[in-house]
Parts: sequence; C-alpha cells; structure tokens
Amino acid sequence: MELLGIVDPAAPDPWGVHHLRETYRGLLVTLGSRDIQATARRLRTAGLASTGIRALEREVQTPEGPRTVRADSVRIDAVHTPEGALQATQHYTPQYVHQPRYLDHPNGAVGVHSVLLVVPDDEVDTHEERYARLLDADVWIEGPKRVLSLRHGRVEIAPRAALDDLLPGHSLPAVPLLATHTIAVKDVTAARGLIEAGGIPTRATPDGFYVSAQDACGVPLAFTQS
Repeated sequence: MELLGIVDPAAPDPWGVHHLRETYRGLLVTLGSRDIQATARRLRTAGLASTGIRALEREVQTPEGPRTVRADSVRIDAVHTPEGALQATQHYTPQYVHQPRYLDHPNGAVGVHSVLLVVPDDEVDTHEERYARLLDADVWIEGPKRVLSLRHGRVEIAPRAALDDLLPGHSLPAVPLLATHTIAVKDVTAARGLIEAGGIPTRATPDGFYVSAQDACGVPLAFTQS
C-alpha cells in the first residue's frame, strides 16, 4: 500500500501523477502479474487498450545499503476504468519492497483483503463482465456482492443500494467508484482498539470496522479478520 502525492509540482511527471490526481478521487489499484508481456497481450486481445509496458526504477534503502527496485507496468486505458486507475505490475526485485522491517505493524495487518467497487444498481452485470475480462477471473455471488478472487486478495462489486449495509454512514460522490480498500488483520478487535486509542473514530461493518474517508486520505479504509 502506497500513498501517492505531489511533493514538487515542477518535477518531471513520467507516470502522470498530476493527471491521476485530477481524474480520480480514490484508488489506484495495482494488480500483480507474473508475466507482464502476457498480461499486456491479453488486455489488448480483450479490447482493453492500455499504455503499453512502462519500466520503473527507483532507489530504496535496505540494511545492506541502497538498492534499485525494478518493475514493469501496464496501465489500463482510463476509458475502460471510470471508477479508478488500474494497472498491472511485474516486480523483478520484490525483496527490496517487501523488506521484513516494513512487514510488521502494531495493528496486526497481514495483507490487502479486498477492494470494493460500487456501481449503479442496474449496472452490476455490466461491471461484473468487464472485471472478469480485466482480471481473467471467475465470479461468485456473496450476499449483495459479486466477488472475483485473485492470487492475493479479491475485487468485490456491489450495487449502490447495498452501500449502507457494507459501509454504514458512508456516502459516495458518484458511481462507479472504487469506494474502499480492506486490510486483513490478525485480531480485528485489537486493531480497532489501537486505532481508537489514537483518537481516530471508527464505524462497525458486517465484517469488522472502517475508518472514514476524512480520516484516511480521502478513501475509507476498512479492516477485517484475516
């Protein structure tokens, strides 16, 4: 999970962060790929035009000194993703990103559980079909949600009418929208206690709790039991 922002407005912007900030009010979702060339071909074949493959390198600090993170990404064309920005990425040096010292947190987080896409009530089938092509994944029904399971985590699609049941008290500026992301934690009660002890209010959900968009950089952040 990464917070993306503008530090120096005059700096080069090869990844179009300014455009992303102006276009979307929410999440940039990065999907893992084991073979970015194959992923790019599949997206083109499925009619989901993309940017083509872009290389990313940046230096990070490790206990052994500076190392270079290397990855290739393909971004799905925004015309196909009005709800938020999506890209697929193949990491060649994951050990420099997933350093053990960064993988432990007092709230017991163990990974991203899901992202939730909220859509107009009469468009659930349309968005389900689109994401099945995007992700090359099967779909199953779980209450009001359509669920697409990935190697790690899952994408959930829900009608707007179900929003108050899933995120009580939250309202959306528009739909479709990648409305929230959910973190799996070892002990959801302990995680909620830790957050509230820090002065951040929470709200209960059917599967745990969430922190409001106001307190989570613009997008609600939910927590559930791992």
